Amino acid sequence: MGIIKMLATRPAIKAEMAKREEFSKKILKDIQNVCHKRTVLKAKYGLASDDDLIESIIYEELALHSRYNYLVKIAKENGVKLDRKCLFVKWDNEV
Repeated sequence: MGIIKMLATRPAIKAEMAKREEFSKKILKDIQNVCHKRTVLKAKYGLASDDDLIESIIYEELALHSRYNYLVKIAKENGVKLDRKCLFVKWDNEV
């Protein structure tokens, strides 16, 4: 039996592993939600004709961009493996 399996049999370690797994799933889901919201915003932007509405969409996209960067940073700091599907967002102001 490997060391990981031996350690995983202990209740406290099992609980910690489950906690990390739940955290990883939540972060990935949040990143996917931000990506989806951005897709919806792009569609709204294409349909908007009012200057005030366009401005509000731009501010909303900036907020989503900041949230996305935050979530990716937190994921990396906590060793969450990011799937390429989650990192598909190419923000317009990035190279």
